[in-house]
Amino acid sequence: MKRVIILISIILLSNILFAKYPRVYVSVKPKDITPKTKVQVILVAVAKKGSKIVFPKIDKIAKYNILSKKANVTYSIAESDGNKTAIVKRAVTHIIKPDSSFDVNSFVIKIDNKEYKTTPFKVNVKEPKNIKNKEIKEIDNNRQKENISQNRDNSSPIIFKMTSNKKSVVVGESFIIKVELFEPINLSNSDIQYTPPKFKDFNVQALGDGKIIDKGNSVIRTIEYIATAKKSGLHIIKPAIAKIAISLAPQAQSPFGFFGADIQWKSISSNPLKIDVKELPEHVELVGSFRIKVIRESNFAKANKPFKYTIVIDGLGNIDNIKDPKFNIKGVTSYSNDAKIEHIASKGKIYSKYSKKYVFISDRDFTIPSVEYKVYSPKSNKVYIIKTEPFNVKVKRSKSITEALNGIKSDVEKALKNPKSMLKEQEIPKDNFEKEDKELAKIEDLLFDNFYYKRKYSIEGYPFVALFGAFILGLILGMGGVLLGKSILNVIKKATNRDKNYTNYEEALALLYPHITKSKEIENMVENLYEVVNGNRDLKIDNYALKRMIKKVTKNKI
Repeated sequence: MKRVIILISIILLSNILFAKYPRVYVSVKPKDITPKTKVQVILVAVAKKGSKIVFPKIDKIAKYNILSKKANVTYSIAESDGNKTAIVKRAVTHIIKPDSSFDVNSFVIKIDNKEYKTTPFKVNVKEPKNIKNKEIKEIDNNRQKENISQNRDNSSPIIFKMTSNKKSVVVGESFIIKVELFEPINLSNSDIQYTPPKFKDFNVQALGDGKIIDKGNSVIRTIEYIATAKKSGLHIIKPAIAKIAISLAPQAQSPFGFFGADIQWKSISSNPLKIDVKELPEHVELVGSFRIKVIRESNFAKANKPFKYTIVIDGLGNIDNIKDPKFNIKGVTSYSNDAKIEHIASKGKIYSKYSKKYVFISDRDFTIPSVEYKVYSPKSNKVYIIKTEPFNVKVKRSKSITEALNGIKSDVEKALKNPKSMLKEQEIPKDNFEKEDKELAKIEDLLFDNFYYKRKYSIEGYPFVALFGAFILGLILGMGGVLLGKSILNVIKKATNRDKNYTNYEEALALLYPHITKSKEIENMVENLYEVVNGNRDLKIDNYALKRMIKKVTKNKI
């Protein structure tokens, strides 16, 4: 048994010695890494002296750019079983400045044209506990010094605290922060100046104006915030501050107290909060638990009439940073209003709802493409996709247009099938030749009529006299026009301006559309403009009414 153990030991030792080179690995310095400190990521290759070693070109490690890099070489002698071998060790050091934990992927290093891969591993970046704890300790000490521990009767303390429903979140994940001030009932009418917490590195939205609750001998003032982390790391939310006006007891008042009770302002601070924010998986657009749906009137649309389409996303989590879907459908005009976002906080959870309305206008069938979002669920630690299905819209034409198109289509098909029948229909009837013969006979008779030309000239003379008279009358009117020109032009200008056409109906449509819900008159005008812009020449626009609407809209009178 001992011989077997010795034999295995020798084999393992020999494997270790032989595995010493060639080999590759990655090391990281220093061991304890804090955010924004310089970190060395070193790629190392060990081989026999004279070996050709090629390192990969690296621009980034994880998401961090390489700030600088340097290379070095060392030589040594390895001895095994009395044999000495010259060894070369080459290293390339990359300097980065991480602000959170990161993964070092596998790298490929070539030694004598053979590829060797390094082992991937994770590097943890931590906030220095002593600094963060020291900062929180200092805040708490200052808070204890500042906080009021007595009221008018030196009996009941005031409690001011800040709490969070989550201590650890990912970037983009929302949580609720609650600030509460407990006052004795006899101080509930005091003036209070409130300064919110400092939410550095968080997007924050207050949930209402706060509320006041009577509970026993205390009055509780509460305000809640939705906070969403913007970047990873360990963050401290600094305290809220309240200044309270306290009336001094009679024995503590100044000699001038008879003019009114003396007031003393005291400051009180809440506790700080420590929130650990982790990195979010790549390409994720929402964090939480959400669903998506579509609301539409029907599967059909009328030609050149608005087709309404609404996208709704709701669920648990914050939805403020969502990107609006954009549609670019060939041959389709589209409009949309501003998205509506609502939040409700209940029992430590945030329910959000997003809705956005679209209008599509077309004279032919079209397809509304799919919309999708990647969502990360902190609860299951998984990424999933929510999406709508592509939607086909069938466009109905009016009967008159359809009948006209069908009539043209039938004529064309008839001509293509039997071209000779179309030619026969265009032939001139024989009766027409007989009429032409009679007209030619009349002309021949006139050529031999001696009195025809005398009658012709006498008749043609009258128009000449009429023309001369018209010339004289025009001359008189022209002179009058010069004298009265300015006044006439002013009258014409006023009449023209009064009925000036808003010829750019597309511009008018863009101006009026956002106000479609403000009056029925504007809604009807927008529908008429849609039809005219899309080729309905039979429909006439009331330009005076259009001008009046645009004037009201631009002056914010609607």
